[in-house]
Amino acid sequence: MPPRILVANNALDHGRITCDAFLDVIFQSSTPPSVVLPTGNTPLPFYAELRARLRTRQAKIDFQFLQLDEYMGCAPHSETLFSKWIAREVLDPLHIADRFTFNSAADPSEEVARIRAHMASLPSIDLVVLGIGQNGHIGLLEPGTDFNCAASLVEMAESTWAANCAYWGQDIPRSAVTLGFQELRKAQHTFMLALGTSKAEALYRAFYGDVTPDCPASYLQSMDNVTIIADRDALSLFPV
Repeated sequence: MPPRILVANNALDHGRITCDAFLDVIFQSSTPPSVVLPTGNTPLPFYAELRARLRTRQAKIDFQFLQLDEYMGCAPHSETLFSKWIAREVLDPLHIADRFTFNSAADPSEEVARIRAHMASLPSIDLVVLGIGQNGHIGLLEPGTDFNCAASLVEMAESTWAANCAYWGQDIPRSAVTLGFQELRKAQHTFMLALGTSKAEALYRAFYGDVTPDCPASYLQSMDNVTIIADRDALSLFPV
């Protein structure tokens, strides 16, 4: 099934459109749905829109948060933790209490086993929201990752690591744990978010290139119920 494409005029419009689509999925569920959410710059307008709607009482929502990825080797109080970031941006303001997060300070092998066991216990995931890296990575699944992998300890590609260091203004660990394709394929709905010309080539390869580990996001071509939410710059290479 080809993806649904929602086109935004700018970042603020992207946040509004993503929020509308997100709430449509949330409100379809009779029980609090399970949701994977990403970190980074791209979803910030979406999270801002969710917070704004909560403040104006346009949205009262509940869901189970499932973490997508996390640095390994950080102290529990570190402000660079993805779990801290997502809590600040969306989970705390929305009063989301049900959170499955990763323990950066744990033994990596034991933490991977814990994550795999929890995710295997879920028959499905209601919604997975993803961004895309310039090299086609999703979460921290870098090019070359086996499409059959489960949650794993990974080493970030140099470009991904450098981008993360630039974001935080300091060095961060090179190792991380991330959900794998086995978990992401449990999604009943998947949103792919993209903004800007820097994501245009990766987005095109993900949906019009070969399905190959060289572009991890290309696994989405085999998924149903995929929605691309992007601005015109990110979609500039797509056929008219």
